[in-house]
Amino acid sequence: LLVAVVPSGQLPRGHRTLSPKACGNLAVSQESPPHVRQILARYAERFATFFQADTFAHRCFEALWSEVRPEHAGFRRAASALFDTYRLEAGAAEVDLVQHVYRDDCYLDLDVGRVHDFLAWLGLLKASPRFAAQSVRRRSAAAVIGKHARRGLVR
Repeated sequence: LLVAVVPSGQLPRGHRTLSPKACGNLAVSQESPPHVRQILARYAERFATFFQADTFAHRCFEALWSEVRPEHAGFRRAASALFDTYRLEAGAAEVDLVQHVYRDDCYLDLDVGRVHDFLAWLGLLKASPRFAAQSVRRRSAAAVIGKHARRGLVR
């Protein structure tokens, strides 16, 4: 439903902004008029769902894995190569990334939690508390094993 056409470079109507950064600063600045912040808050609420961790993880992985756009070419190979290291560090039982993140054989039911953990391991998302705690436990166990291996207790 189109309510009104906003002229180019104006958001909200009547306020000229040169860049998205300037628009964002206008939305959060205490010096901005309250009615401008109220209008911009409506847009922020509408688009905030795209940046929630689960929504972002799902859309990001599906878009990159599909490799439809030329700039996404090579993601499958790169992600599969990175998954080999992730699998060792995170203790994943599956051999392939696709098997790890999809619950079914038709690749329709994506496990967003596993995708989130993989993207967090890559540094794209903030790690969930569960995944962060598991990572700390694994690193401390690896350090103990390494310490014993240096002493010759573990071969």
